[in-house]
Amino acid sequence: MGVKTAFYGIMVALAACLVVVRMMKEDGMVGRGVRVIGRNTVRMPRMRVRAEKSSSLDALSSMLGGLEPEKEVEKPTVQIPQPEISSESFNKLEAILSQPEVDNSKLAAELDSLRQQGILKKWGSASANLQSRRINMQQLQSVGLQKPENIAAGSVDDDLALLVVYVMASSVLAVIAGQVLPGQLGFFVPYLIGGSSLVLLTIGSTNPGLLQGPKEAIAKLNPEYERRLVRHEAAHFLTGYLLGIPVTDYDLRTPTGQSPHVEFAQFMEDGNRASEMVSKSELEKLGPLAMSGLAAEGLEFETVKGGQADLFQLQLLLDRSDPRLTPVEQQDFTRWSVFKAVDILKTNAKAHDKLTEKMTEGQSVIDCIKAVEGF
Repeated sequence: MGVKTAFYGIMVALAACLVVVRMMKEDGMVGRGVRVIGRNTVRMPRMRVRAEKSSSLDALSSMLGGLEPEKEVEKPTVQIPQPEISSESFNKLEAILSQPEVDNSKLAAELDSLRQQGILKKWGSASANLQSRRINMQQLQSVGLQKPENIAAGSVDDDLALLVVYVMASSVLAVIAGQVLPGQLGFFVPYLIGGSSLVLLTIGSTNPGLLQGPKEAIAKLNPEYERRLVRHEAAHFLTGYLLGIPVTDYDLRTPTGQSPHVEFAQFMEDGNRASEMVSKSELEKLGPLAMSGLAAEGLEFETVKGGQADLFQLQLLLDRSDPRLTPVEQQDFTRWSVFKAVDILKTNAKAHDKLTEKMTEGQSVIDCIKAVEGF
């Protein structure tokens, strides 16, 4: 070991000397080479030393055996085979959805099968690691909600517009009646027409559902009505799909007095339709689904007009929760549901935009699913 160590020490010293000499030649410190032959000394003429690209490490390697520096080996690129997607891939799914009564179990099984084949990559992708927690108003505002404090309050813009229109119309009719009708009729009829505004207020306070039709008719005059409605329902569709809740149908062109809606096949853990108590795991999926329409409006508009219906649906779920939740826990869960819905919508903003376009055009459920998947 001592001899070997000494040998390598000598080699290192010689390599270092060689490097120093080369550096001195490059800097012009060595002007003439000297060769000694016996006792005679012959001075050699000055020579210019061309700078070499080799480093001290290369010189040391050559002294110790001419080792070449390691070359980088290119790693072969592994291409993951992509599944072939054609119109035939959705034939079975289309057949299930085309039935008058959709078989929810078969629908869910087919969606799961398409996901396992790598065709539907986003189906159920947001259902993992759902864990409700306490959320405050500042956190809701930080994720993009313009006015989270007004979400539960709803909007009275449509009610006010209906009242203003009715009062103006009844006032005009009262004036006309007073001018046209003869005698006592021209005196009493204008008062009756003007007093009918009180009847409208009474109906709005006791049974506002009766005024839904007139309110929607006036709301449609607003340019943002159509976009607000479609964005709301598209958010329900998208969130349900990403949470693994099958969509069976949707309808935006409903008759007067009915609300646009998206129909879902809701399942309990045992596969049955959710009609009894709701477990915590199911509640953590259905909560964000219920709040998604409200969240979509809150992200884009200062007021939320469809929030009351969403909150009512969530309350029905909370009333069936197992275990039961206290009022404080229900409030915390409601805020978390809104927070989670916002997170899902913002993460999948492009899919939400594409789905909005398809639903505006009235495309089928399968075409909407393709839009979400990016086909």
